[in-house]
Amino acid sequence: MPYTRVWTKNNPPGSQSANTADDELRNLRQDVEDRMTTMVTGWDTAAPTDPIVVRPAILGNVVGKTLIIPASLFATAPTNPLIFTAGADTTMYYGLVLPMGVTITQFSYLINNGAASASSTLKLQRKVFDTTLTVTTLDTITVTTGQSGLFNSIVLTEVIDATKLYALEAFVKNLGTFHGVKVTYTTPDCRNTL
Repeated sequence: MPYTRVWTKNNPPGSQSANTADDELRNLRQDVEDRMTTMVTGWDTAAPTDPIVVRPAILGNVVGKTLIIPASLFATAPTNPLIFTAGADTTMYYGLVLPMGVTITQFSYLINNGAASASSTLKLQRKVFDTTLTVTTLDTITVTTGQSGLFNSIVLTEVIDATKLYALEAFVKNLGTFHGVKVTYTTPDCRNTL
């Protein structure tokens, strides 16, 4: 939005008549309003609100933030710190920790299953934070023999809150090479992010 006037600290000049001070105050208010409405809503005299709300661009709202998790952070300790080649069928787990309020929108499995004898899988699981043993699988990515690359889950809308625990379960078939996982999420603002 173009501003009404260029910002200046030189107005009013000392030579200006005092009877124009009210005009200068109105101009100053307009100049401040022009600039503040680019950062907040509710400052505009045409549509004032209380409270004034900071715009998403200032808060740092981000869609599509990612968390990359190397294979070495999963429970089975691989020999290479960034990939894991299974010498036998192997199931590994990673406790997923994200800030409260973010929304998981997708997760992806980076694997070379070309030499594997059968499918490898990655699951995102959720458990209510209580003493029950019920675990819910939100989605499973299945990578068949001969496939290699980055494989994506369905689109998710899982909001992280304090009542649930999350884990990723990677099953790597013998001779499959597991590189890592990407978790994509949105955040309500910059206070809820990694």
